[in-house]
Amino acid sequence: MKLMFLFVTIMFSHTSFADLKGIGSSYSTISIIEVDKIALKKILPNEIILNEQNLASKDKHPVIINYNIQNDVRFVFNDFNMQFFEHYNEVIIAVPYTRTKELNQKKNFTYLHKLYLDSLPPVLLGKAYGMNKTMSEISYLHDFFVVKKDGKDVLETNFYKTKKSWTYQLAKMKLKRILKDPILSFRKDTIFSQEQAVCANFNWNLENDKAWPIKQDLYFGEEYQEITNKEKIETTGLNLELINTSILMENNWDISPPLDCKTGKIDMPGPIF
Repeated sequence: MKLMFLFVTIMFSHTSFADLKGIGSSYSTISIIEVDKIALKKILPNEIILNEQNLASKDKHPVIINYNIQNDVRFVFNDFNMQFFEHYNEVIIAVPYTRTKELNQKKNFTYLHKLYLDSLPPVLLGKAYGMNKTMSEISYLHDFFVVKKDGKDVLETNFYKTKKSWTYQLAKMKLKRILKDPILSFRKDTIFSQEQAVCANFNWNLENDKAWPIKQDLYFGEEYQEITNKEKIETTGLNLELINTSILMENNWDISPPLDCKTGKIDMPGPIF
């Protein structure tokens, strides 16, 4: 662990990061639901603006819920390949169609609201991206996930594969366009510095054929019932509307270094440990 921290400190203090990226493989579900827009704004940072969108109905906004089993996650830096963790579980709550007040009104970003993980190293490394990662208890058994924080149920899901409809490929293409938007977080580089927006390009590699529509039951603890207005939401496979829809994937992903959201240039922090 100490060697890993030393490596990351040196790496994030380096001056050239053009060849740096994170890579890994995952078994994951992606669901899109719609939630109350006013309630959603209350739990988001003041800097986040919800852009116009045509997915959710009036007075609603889409939210992405992503359950993951992560494997073989590592950084690739020039010719150096360092593997940090063989396996961990992760659940992400993200809000598409967002931006900050300073960013281009015509460009969409996906704000990472909260990430639940059951392994400490990726939580610490997420600081470079400003990701709001938190240690949690995550259990997975036979397509059934449970997320607990401080002994309380936060999120839960179970799912099963369903048949591909004739609109499946069109819906998948539409989902792919949404997931191409840069991810957005906020990072504080020093104790006294103000938080700044940090972005990254995340490639899901949805081109592969290892993806299936699924029916999914999503359960929400008290923390999220304020925006969902219900304890349970059912999804119905992958449909063109992309609301209350879910997909299961086995994919290899990669993520860029942290980027300046305005210029797209690499924006690495100083030593983070």
